Amino acid sequence: MKRKILVVDDEDDILHFLELVLKEKGYDVSERDIRIKDPIKEVGTYPVAIHLHADVKVGITVAVEAEGAAAEAAAAAEGAAPAEGAAAKTESAPAAES
Repeated sequence: MKRKILVVDDEDDILHFLELVLKEKGYDVSERDIRIKDPIKEVGTYPVAIHLHADVKVGITVAVEAEGAAAEAAAAAEGAAPAEGAAAKTESAPAAES
């Protein structure tokens, strides 16, 4: 999976980023459809719910890595110099209906 590099200042930036990534993958979502249960304030993985329809919800996992960690790993794999920035990546989770 291709990683996206992102530096965020607040939750609105995270919501906007997730909306863009999902739209890039062909999903018709908006920021209001994305629900983050706990504030994303530090490195770790976070479950995120996406409400596609009143009866259809899916979950994804957002991984937040330390500044430069993802870029350094990618650079090491490609033999290039690392870039600066925090990295966030999204992974698909099985669909859940309620």
